[in-house]
Amino acid sequence: MAHKLGSDPGSPRGKPESDSDSEDERDVDRGNDPDSSRFGRRTYLKAGAAAATVAGLGTGLGTAAAAAEREGIAFERVVDAVDDLGMDPTGGQSVTDQIADVPANTLVQFPDGDYLIDERLDLPRLGNVGFEAIGDATIVGAAGFTNTSWNVRDSAAVYYAGFTHDQSDGAVGHFWRVSDRIEIHDIDVVGRGGDWGVEMSPSITDSDGVARIVNYTNKKGSSWASYSGSGGRMGFYLGPDHSGTAKFVDCDLREYGNNALYTSRCPGNVQVFDSYFENNNVASVRIGGEGSFVENTRIVVSEDRYTGPRRDEDKAFNMRGVLLEENHKNHGQKAAGAAVRGCEILVEENPTWAPAIMSWSNGRSIEVTDTTITYENTGGYVICKEDYSNKASHPAGEDPRWLRMDNVTITGSGDVPVVVEVEDADGTEIRNCSIHMTDNDADGIRLMNSDDCVVADTNVVVPGSATDFQNSQVETRNVTHEVPEDDGSTDDGTSDDGTSDDGTSDDGSTDDGTSDGDTDGGFRYDEAEGVHTDLPKELVIEQVESGARVSYEVEVDGALEAGEWEYPPTVDGTTATGGMGPSYGLDNLYYDGEVTRFEGENLDLVRVFVADAQTRTIVREVDPLSFPAGDGSTDDGSTDDGSTDDGSTDDGSTDDGSTDDGSTDDGSTDDGSTDDGSTDDGSTDDDTALDSVVAFDGSRSDEICSYRFSVTGEVVADQESDAGETGDWDRIEDTVGDGAVVGVVHTGVDTYRFSGDLVDLELRGSAAVTFDDQA
Repeated sequence: MAHKLGSDPGSPRGKPESDSDSEDERDVDRGNDPDSSRFGRRTYLKAGAAAATVAGLGTGLGTAAAAAEREGIAFERVVDAVDDLGMDPTGGQSVTDQIADVPANTLVQFPDGDYLIDERLDLPRLGNVGFEAIGDATIVGAAGFTNTSWNVRDSAAVYYAGFTHDQSDGAVGHFWRVSDRIEIHDIDVVGRGGDWGVEMSPSITDSDGVARIVNYTNKKGSSWASYSGSGGRMGFYLGPDHSGTAKFVDCDLREYGNNALYTSRCPGNVQVFDSYFENNNVASVRIGGEGSFVENTRIVVSEDRYTGPRRDEDKAFNMRGVLLEENHKNHGQKAAGAAVRGCEILVEENPTWAPAIMSWSNGRSIEVTDTTITYENTGGYVICKEDYSNKASHPAGEDPRWLRMDNVTITGSGDVPVVVEVEDADGTEIRNCSIHMTDNDADGIRLMNSDDCVVADTNVVVPGSATDFQNSQVETRNVTHEVPEDDGSTDDGTSDDGTSDDGTSDDGSTDDGTSDGDTDGGFRYDEAEGVHTDLPKELVIEQVESGARVSYEVEVDGALEAGEWEYPPTVDGTTATGGMGPSYGLDNLYYDGEVTRFEGENLDLVRVFVADAQTRTIVREVDPLSFPAGDGSTDDGSTDDGSTDDGSTDDGSTDDGSTDDGSTDDGSTDDGSTDDGSTDDGSTDDDTALDSVVAFDGSRSDEICSYRFSVTGEVVADQESDAGETGDWDRIEDTVGDGAVVGVVHTGVDTYRFSGDLVDLELRGSAAVTFDDQA
């Protein structure tokens, strides 16, 4: 797992942000409004290749002494920015004139120093050109400078690596428009950017060309709510010039006011790997089209983590995780096929209404697989696919418009009306998913105006209905519904679904807290890979219950090192301090000797483990409230507490409800136990077989609605339904027989009980269809 993935962690309130041509297509070379002081820069590992000495540079360039190659880009000569080009490395004088004189096919190497940029540079037709920091080299934006600095165009390839960008006082922003290759590596941006402009725009004009942006970091991009009037600083922008493939690898982009990656309005591909995004307005990743995807990436929205300016938050402020769009009147429609794969999205304390994944009406198909979403926010939906409609400069995205979800887990206590909302999306499929939202009266999955859909092998734990199908044709198989009881975290039916077995019987020694850990945003100790230390022991602190921030202090009598997760504890000699929360977290420390002190606040919300640092396996769980004095608690919570005495014999499936409740006394041999197992083993013969309910609610409109469906078992009309017949059409007798139903509903509710699975459901009209498994 990439280190940043496991590290940090629909409509807006009021009027949506404007996306008119005057806002989205205006010149992106706009200025900064700096609002913070300069941060310390990191030291870049010096390049291995030495610069070649070049004589007679300037107006009369001499013959290069040596050529060079970087990332497959060849250069005819290598020059030194100071010795050969005469740049000032003290930051006292601008270096723009010297950069403007860089000849084609040249690699310029920058030694230690500050290099001041105070005007826009147009650098056309340079062939292969490179700029490389061979020391601690910083590109500094002059005070008040608000424009793009380097504009390389009509060239073949660009190599740019190793710099710190200091935009504390002025902008540092580069545009690249080249045909074949862009390599941007190891860039660290310090100083909070202003409210305008673009930081980087690396466009490949040839469809076969590739841009790679690797290890680009900016943790304080701008003011997070500065999008008003289509303003706000962007991280990366790719527009109609980009026809190739842009790959973002191991990047860390935070707190931009106008998309961290605004990369949807280009004919080319955009691919994001192993990266981290936090608190970015409009979207962290804005993509669209076949060949574009986000993979193995973590996206976080958390108000507690933001320390920047608080302004314009009542305007166009929507921090979506991933935003899909694929059609614009000026750029045309992209081929369908964007994807989100193997990602983790955490939304907590979000001051906006935005979903984790959003497909606008101009979006087409999107596939979400092997992804975990934790949603603690008050919002509209967790995943939302808008209707087919034209909005401003966005023509509707044409078919295919489906949403495909496979192995997606959605958890949290967010206050939402519907978890997954999908409209006008024929061919939608939701398979092998787990939806577990405990608050409000949330429904699970709502499909509207969508045919040829499938919902299968999915567990839905919500206070409302598992599914709500409106004017849609949906096949359902093995969809289970549970209503949360109390907190809903471990008790509501999860013994049949594997979650309670994941933390109750084993209690953490191998599964590491997964009984409570679904709210932790995907942090799992067993996802840690490799050996990161020579020290023998590892201390793991994992917050598994939400509600408050956790702080701790650890002292050992030997060596001590911070772990590899992002935002690691602070180590000072033999003492470490750290914290996490309020909803999740995981820290680790490496040490030898013994832990002599462990104390802090809200430690009742964490689990603490001692592990073998060389094998990355847990040795024992300890009690955080008595550790290290209670270090004898090797059996704590695993063998003595809740495993053999408190859950497996008294609360498990073999003793509870199987042998005592309907198994030996009430029809186990003739009532379902031999045919369908203990899951159908109810209290009466009829209820045992007919333990699922589907209802067609016509009370939401005056429209007459027709429907049909079939089941794999038996189906009967529920004559004791709470909703009575309220109109003439409701009094028409529906046809029920041989596992199939054809009916009509007007202003009342038609309810059916059935066994087996519900299949081939088709609805014509606007009645709401709800499904409940009452087993």
